[in-house]
Amino acid sequence: MAEKIQKIADNTDLVITTGGVSVGEKDIMHDVQEILQAKKLFWKVKVKPGSPTLAFMYKNTLVLALSGNAFAAVANFEILGRNILYKMYPSERIRIKSRIVTMRDSIAKPSGMKRFLRGYADDDTVVFSEGLQTSGAISGMARCNCMIEIPAGNEGAKAGDKVRIYEI
Repeated sequence: MAEKIQKIADNTDLVITTGGVSVGEKDIMHDVQEILQAKKLFWKVKVKPGSPTLAFMYKNTLVLALSGNAFAAVANFEILGRNILYKMYPSERIRIKSRIVTMRDSIAKPSGMKRFLRGYADDDTVVFSEGLQTSGAISGMARCNCMIEIPAGNEGAKAGDKVRIYEI
């Protein structure tokens, strides 16, 4: 991976990878950053899913290494990657769109970190999408058109609560 990044760095503004960013045997991106002697910008973000996210600069190339869990990668791409792309190449097609809507469902799952859940929104309400909400499951994305933001330190969300959604 380090060799691949070295090869493309002179002609690449941004490299996005998935997997290899936690602390297991197969989590190589920390080693890649060290081998390249790249400047680490951050490791870990206070969001669920996808807290083990790594970013570093190699020469003039930004490397954003996302979680290998499917929805964790999608969520952090939408929140981090899309904003990075927008800063690099301002276009309304890239800019993430968010709005406040009313929950039609409830979830009683406390979290110390900001949490993103898959949802389906219409004009002014949102429901959780069908399928599993776990970070590794992609089935819940099939009928999903947004991510629902549940703030850090919250006990969950109740029907009738106002929440921010990010359109995907």
